[in-house]
Amino acid sequence: MKKCLLFVLLGLIINAGFSQGKFNFKKEFIKAERAMQIEDYETALKSYLTIFNNDTVNANVNYKIGWIYFIKMHNHKKALRHFESAVKDVSPTYLPNTHKEKKSPPESYNLLAECYHKELRFQEAIEMFDQYRPFVLDKFEVLQKLDIEKNYSINAMALVQNPVTIEIHLLSNAVNSEFDDHSPVITADESMMVFTSRRKGSTGNIKTRDGKFFEDIYMSKMKDNEWQPAEKISVNINTIEHEASIALSSDGRELFIYRDDIGVGNIYSSKYIDEIQDWSRPVKLGSNISTTSNETHASLSPDGQTLYFTSDRDGGKGGFDIYRVRRLPNGEWGWAENCGDIINTPYDETGPYMHQDGTTLYFSSKGHNSMGGFDLFSSSLKDDSTFTEPKNLGYPINTINDDAFYVLSADGKRAYYSKEEKGGYGGQDVYMMDLLSLPERSFVVISGTIQKESSNEIVQDLTIEVKDAETMKVIGKYRPNKNNGSYLIVVERGKKYLVSPVDSEVEFVKNVFSVPRESSFFYSKQTLPINPIGVIK
Repeated sequence: MKKCLLFVLLGLIINAGFSQGKFNFKKEFIKAERAMQIEDYETALKSYLTIFNNDTVNANVNYKIGWIYFIKMHNHKKALRHFESAVKDVSPTYLPNTHKEKKSPPESYNLLAECYHKELRFQEAIEMFDQYRPFVLDKFEVLQKLDIEKNYSINAMALVQNPVTIEIHLLSNAVNSEFDDHSPVITADESMMVFTSRRKGSTGNIKTRDGKFFEDIYMSKMKDNEWQPAEKISVNINTIEHEASIALSSDGRELFIYRDDIGVGNIYSSKYIDEIQDWSRPVKLGSNISTTSNETHASLSPDGQTLYFTSDRDGGKGGFDIYRVRRLPNGEWGWAENCGDIINTPYDETGPYMHQDGTTLYFSSKGHNSMGGFDLFSSSLKDDSTFTEPKNLGYPINTINDDAFYVLSADGKRAYYSKEEKGGYGGQDVYMMDLLSLPERSFVVISGTIQKESSNEIVQDLTIEVKDAETMKVIGKYRPNKNNGSYLIVVERGKKYLVSPVDSEVEFVKNVFSVPRESSFFYSKQTLPINPIGVIK
């Protein structure tokens, strides 16, 4: 009798052990769903994977695993195979929260398409977008987004088949650090770079919630073809708050800065003052530019007379648009105008950069023929102040990710930008891109001084106008530095130019100069027969 009781007891214990170790689909599914409700995605993923290991063909479970990997963990590679399984069994009457549902929702097609796009499998992405389309014909916003994403894949397929040749170079640790370094801007002759950094030693030594130092602005100068160790630009510019560099004048004497003023982005400017050998305290640009909306990025034309900037103010074409505003004779800024629907789309535009030629506008857009997210485009300013149709700069300058905030050298052969990538110094780093397959621009930088005849006396508050001597087209108006008379202009090679003061009370002794066609780009670094451009009588 005792032996029988013992055997029965052992049997119950063994059965209980097997019961505890036995997989319970319903229990595990409910556990995963509850974790999803409280946004505990790691716990949810663990439970869904447990189910998957016992039922690999369950389309609903594959969809949910793929969704967590892709949407919450941004890992499209792990998500892809689960979405591929999910689309094998799709139901238009999908029930999301029950363990009895074995099929996946139609959204699986869309998410698989996005994964294929990220893997550069564009034709497969297009096919999956087409599979998804019949399920959302009555959902306007979803359909609109679907068409945008599909067009990204169509555009990308065409651009990848015709790549441009580039080389990418990581700048040295004279510029970069183990912290985030970004938003580089340069002078026309590439003698100075200003950029933003979150490195240790920031003003105030304060960190944000994510453990990063507040942003300060730094400066590096070029010497013997090497960027010199970066230094904080000025105590007048850097504060205990965030400052970010967004634009620099051609001569490096006017800097534009972005600041977040209690949730509203505004643009400030600072000028270099020779008397104190330092930068002025930044001043917020007037109400024609700075509004209650966000103004974020900017670029100054080479003659210093037009500012291009981005804003999400009311009345635009959609999202962030690019605007321009001209400087008035008194130095103030006039009314801002939208650059129009040739440049701006219903989607976001950002990062305008007016090239040193004064006519080519570079910018980033999620519209036009982007291959995904922001792509870089160029457009030329016409004589009637409108723009030509924007041209995508091509792959791999543009990628399926966001590509924005590039500044180009005056010869069009180098671009400076920032990105975070393995192999860098840490966080975002500043890179230089050699645009090998793009033609060199036929422009030269001319610099020098203006002074009165037979003396070293500097002419105060003079504005000079440069015209093409043959066509009499105005190339630009420039204001030499009032303290030392220095000027910097960018002109095309192989032409003659007429230089005249806007003030008719003075004139140049010599007012026509020629730039040889064979001039090197850094012509300004040579002894120039036009240096100074002219001597004031």
